[in-house]
Amino acid sequence: MESLRNKKKLAVELKDRLGHYLVACDDRRSVKGEENPTRRETAQWIIKGEDPEKLVLLMSIYGKYLAMEGNTRKMIQVEDGEKGCNRRFRLEKTREGFPKVFLRPSIPQLDYYLMTRFDGSLKWNNIGRDKRLIAEALASWTLEIVHKPKPFIKEEEEEEDDDEKRGIVVQIGQLVNYNGWSRESSSSYVNSGKNVNHGNGNQINGGVDIRTVHGGQIVNVVKKT
Repeated sequence: MESLRNKKKLAVELKDRLGHYLVACDDRRSVKGEENPTRRETAQWIIKGEDPEKLVLLMSIYGKYLAMEGNTRKMIQVEDGEKGCNRRFRLEKTREGFPKVFLRPSIPQLDYYLMTRFDGSLKWNNIGRDKRLIAEALASWTLEIVHKPKPFIKEEEEEEDDDEKRGIVVQIGQLVNYNGWSRESSSSYVNSGKNVNHGNGNQINGGVDIRTVHGGQIVNVVKKT
């Protein structure tokens, strides 16, 4: 009984403080290349709002919830006061041991999901092929880190103050997203210690200072301090 009360209390706390709702969804995927996809139920957060600080808070609270459960393969019921019913969902872990949550952007027909790891990195988990939809989702769910462009100047020589030389400084572990989206490229993010190819042949290395063109702008990636 005490465990059940804790679950309901935490579910209410999540909805009251964050305005995010956890619902069950059918996830159809093929297993080991089989033609017939299997059907399973996965946890899915419906994002309401565009506050990245709330998302971080959500992840920290949800991480405690997973730790409290122990068996992450267990089906759990969470009270949904808005619809007056309970919804079931299954918790899973990645190979690294971090809990895994699928976040659905505000585009209902979008067949891409944003996978959030508890080490702070954000990554698009490719389930479909329509890059236009993922571009629309990023445009509606913005996580811009710095709003004012800053000039990029090489140490060995000075460069002219040209609009094409101006970029935005972002920190490692943050999602890179701008309005000037190119449909030919997929999403980019900065992940410490990993190379991420974002579609146009360039890579972002979390441990090295480089520049890369994204959506018509130059992004200045800096080392983690």
